[in-house]
Amino acid sequence: MLALRMLAMTSTIPVLLATTPPKDMIVAFVEKLKVPYTYALMLVTSLRFIPTLQEELSLVIQAQRARAYDLEGHNIIKRFLALIPLAIPLLLMSVQRARTMAISMETRAFGAGPRTSLHTSTFQLLDIGVISSCLLLTAVLAVVSLH
Repeated sequence: MLALRMLAMTSTIPVLLATTPPKDMIVAFVEKLKVPYTYALMLVTSLRFIPTLQEELSLVIQAQRARAYDLEGHNIIKRFLALIPLAIPLLLMSVQRARTMAISMETRAFGAGPRTSLHTSTFQLLDIGVISSCLLLTAVLAVVSLH
């Protein structure tokens, strides 16, 4: 049952990210859920960078292994210390990406005035059906896990 819960929680975000354009997610957050635009942009941007960070982490791990760096410690302290050579390059690349994105947002006049949207999103019958079925599945899993 715990495995089903974990699968349900972890599989929804990748499906959402793979099937929904970021612009549509931001518009839905702002117009339908009344989330401020800057918060919606931060949320969607952070979700979009998760796969990129995973790719960069695998590149850093490959580079450290190519240098014959021991990433597997025998005790917890050595394992924790082995993460430092992985974390520093990943952090530096993330800061560089954030700086580039900040410059890009400034050159596009982010926050300079009221936002307008070319397309508006509306809830269709299919959207309501999918949301209802997800809520029903969540309720069923909750009831089954209590027994």
